[in-house]
Amino acid sequence: MNDAICVCRRCGYENVLSSVTDDVIYRIVKKAGSLFLVDADMILSRSQRQRVVAARQAVCAVLRNDLAMPYTDIGATLGRDHTTIIHAVRRCDPDMMVRLSDACAEFLS
Repeated sequence: MNDAICVCRRCGYENVLSSVTDDVIYRIVKKAGSLFLVDADMILSRSQRQRVVAARQAVCAVLRNDLAMPYTDIGATLGRDHTTIIHAVRRCDPDMMVRLSDACAEFLS
């Protein structure tokens, strides 16, 4: 199994992600960028533009619901607090999450 270490930029929380590789996460972010017409780097940035936030929320929801990643792991990967991730998953538009999940189905299975 390929272990990756993610460190949260804000609090320094270090976490070993053993079940999901950084490559899979990056592919999900790239796919979300293409669906929402935003750059993948913008999804990982601090931008609060509506389109970027919607893409980021969809990424959080897919990571949580399809890959069963814990909130703390998602937060460490995206550089955010786990409570922000909980809020993002709850606020995510279900249709957008399904669209992203379907688009990522080829490499999520």
